[in-house]
Amino acid sequence: MSYTDRTRLGLQDLLRQHQIDGVRKLVHAYREDSAFRARWHEIWLAAARDDGGKLSFTAAGAILGAVLGGVGIAALGTAIGLPLLAVLGLGGLVAGTEVDAAVRRWWGEVVAVDIPKQLHKRLASKAEELGVEPRTLLAQILDSPLP
Repeated sequence: MSYTDRTRLGLQDLLRQHQIDGVRKLVHAYREDSAFRARWHEIWLAAARDDGGKLSFTAAGAILGAVLGGVGIAALGTAIGLPLLAVLGLGGLVAGTEVDAAVRRWWGEVVAVDIPKQLHKRLASKAEELGVEPRTLLAQILDSPLP
């Protein structure tokens, strides 16, 4: 079973347990119910872990759209029904593209680097002490001449 199927089924089960059948109830449960919020986070973190440590806006939107079903849109005296899968999936694609573009504008081209958590904590602590971003400190360290 793929991570998207596991995520979709986990979310469907969670929403069913809390009798959530729409976005409004979902937002309310997330804000007001700490047990719901904790399980919600577990499901999404597992999905990101299963997808190599990240989860695209497109995948998240498509999964959520598949779980929530459809939405009605009324305008100009008519109404149509659209699957939320299409709406949120496309919305995720557009949002993800915009976020990626903003990151590239801000940082230029970046590459993710995996470092042990303990080392990251030390780096973050030192960066905070110096008043810089951890990635900036790491770049400065790597650019400095070796002894």
